[in-house]
Amino acid sequence: MRFLKWVIAFAAATAASFAAAEGGPVAGLPALIARASPSIVMIEAALPGGRVTRGAGFVANDRGGIATAFHVVAGAASILLRLSDGRAVTAKMTAGDEPFDIALLETDSPIGAPPLKIAGAEPLPGDAVFAVGYPFGHAFSVTAGIVSGLDRSHDPMAPHGFLQHDAALNPGSSGGPLLDSRGGVIGINAAIPNGRRSDVGAGFAIPGGVAARVLNALERDGAIAHGRIGARLRMIDPALAAALGRGAGGAAIEEIERGGPADKAGARAGDLVFTIAGGPIDNLRRVSQAVSGGSPGETVRLTGSRGGIAVSLDIILAEAVTAREPVASTAAARPAPDFGLELEARRAVVQSIARLSPAAAAGLQKGDLIEAVGASPVTDAATARAALAAAGGQAALL
Repeated sequence: MRFLKWVIAFAAATAASFAAAEGGPVAGLPALIARASPSIVMIEAALPGGRVTRGAGFVANDRGGIATAFHVVAGAASILLRLSDGRAVTAKMTAGDEPFDIALLETDSPIGAPPLKIAGAEPLPGDAVFAVGYPFGHAFSVTAGIVSGLDRSHDPMAPHGFLQHDAALNPGSSGGPLLDSRGGVIGINAAIPNGRRSDVGAGFAIPGGVAARVLNALERDGAIAHGRIGARLRMIDPALAAALGRGAGGAAIEEIERGGPADKAGARAGDLVFTIAGGPIDNLRRVSQAVSGGSPGETVRLTGSRGGIAVSLDIILAEAVTAREPVASTAAARPAPDFGLELEARRAVVQSIARLSPAAAAGLQKGDLIEAVGASPVTDAATARAALAAAGGQAALL
């Protein structure tokens, strides 16, 4: 009997959370969806060659601009919008940003529906959510769920974290709004995990706050500028950490653009970076979020170490030519008793590499100059050989 009472109480509490906006019974949910539906559109994007992609979008501003996911309409030869009242109107993409995966469309004839407001407050895990989309060609399909988590790393190179929820998403759901229990937009549905072709109980949405910032820039300027630091970073994985003689975590600067922001701030190849913009670097998305997600002219602080000495760098972001910087290297240090490389007599320059050796597998090439072994700078072939011998079975080379 106690178990039955608990189940009834839990069901009542869940229903109440779904109907919070209506201040009444679950019967208020159809009214919420009916109120939002005129401002939601189904999208059919015809690609060259005859293939059609489907998705959804919503009226995002007072001028009738439609927000959707960039990948829904990217490369489209024509775009058709289907409305909840049965009308069909054509549209075109006026602005878009691939890294943020957000696009703004303009219709050829007015829709006549008010914009959906992006919710001001960040949702919390457990909050009720509703997704409206075009899954498998079924227009204006509504699914319900809860917020499962915040700041998820779905795409490690995305300039933002994702909102995770369990409202069913399927092909055709992308670009549709994720609504809260008041009808506000708390996200733009973007992806099913791992490239799956059907719902797996976890979907990812671009957070409403991120969407609002990007959409405002697209509407005002026709584009959103991304920052860059002019450096290539690589995560310190366990193998590289062992070669460096430290714990995993953080990143290593592999390459510096001469005259770029990082170079001007005093960064050097081989620097280890542990925090960026005040947060620990536990994955490359943290770097991308601070850099590509930042604005040109913004100052980003990196803290780390150089040769065992703590360093702090304030880097002024430049504007990215391609917003996917920093480029991530995924090669790992490889353990081996013999690295399989020969150096010149005096300089620490690779003269030859044994076939199928660890050096060959790690990508070393003839003519490469070794500047450091682990955290130890190398000045000539003798110091390089000594450092490699001291490294034992594995080494990290700059």
